[in-house]
Amino acid sequence: MGDLKKIVIEIIPHKDQRYETCGDWQLDEQGVMQVKVSDFGLEIENFMVAIHEVVELILLRHRGITDKDIDKFDFEFEERVKRGEAGRNDEPGFASDSPYIQEHTLATAVELQMCSLAKINWNEYSAKIEGLFDESE
Repeated sequence: MGDLKKIVIEIIPHKDQRYETCGDWQLDEQGVMQVKVSDFGLEIENFMVAIHEVVELILLRHRGITDKDIDKFDFEFEERVKRGEAGRNDEPGFASDSPYIQEHTLATAVELQMCSLAKINWNEYSAKIEGLFDESE
């Protein structure tokens, strides 16, 4: 696993995500972490998702879990959703067999704390995330 050299965060239209997610990351050959966040229309919400992705990645790298490992699980999880074995709004990171459940849980806790400090209602924020998926159907 190469060294992480830089983190680039890009806010993109939700339809441009690689799969049904509001935050995605990949590590490129030059050691640049490419974070892509669906645009919520509010800077603070965009960056709460971005921070979630960064926290998750750093912890996963520490454990030796690669973006390819995560991609494999996430894309297989999307197939579960299509087969009706998981709900459309279920998060792969919270699945009982997720290889990154601990990292995802901590990253979500950080996101929740950011919501609290920014005085953003977590339930409304979560509904806004789910609304992105409704728009893409």
